[in-house]
Amino acid sequence: MRSIYRDHRLRLLSAATAIALLTLTSGGAAAPDAWRVEVSVVPGQSGGTDPSTFEEVVRREFAQLDPNDAHCPSTCVLSTTLVRLNTEPSGNLVTASCSVSATLREQRSGSIRAVLRGRARASDGKVRAARTRQAVMEAAVHSALSRLETPRP
Repeated sequence: MRSIYRDHRLRLLSAATAIALLTLTSGGAAAPDAWRVEVSVVPGQSGGTDPSTFEEVVRREFAQLDPNDAHCPSTCVLSTTLVRLNTEPSGNLVTASCSVSATLREQRSGSIRAVLRGRARASDGKVRAARTRQAVMEAAVHSALSRLETPRP
């Protein structure tokens, strides 16, 4: 019985040592190029927004982040989707709302590491409707992707 207990302890010690060595040799952090960003738009829900505009917003926001490598220590794929972008006029105002969804998964295994969602809503004058739509999209993307960032002390 003692030999079985000792064998389990030795296996656990070997596994812990191997993990520690892998962490030290890899630097413990994923390189910035270890993240791949994919962007899509749900057909018919973008309110006429060009998908390249949404892709530009996502890539710009992701470039400003300092991603927390604990979310995905290996090569990751961040799939971001514009779920809905609506504009509703009401008198002299226009109200824009946006919903964004993102999935973080490991490239090799396909394991889902995180599912993120962001929403935003704003109202402004009709003359600034295009800018309001853009600002709401940026805020929704920021809301979703900011959860990937390393917490600051």
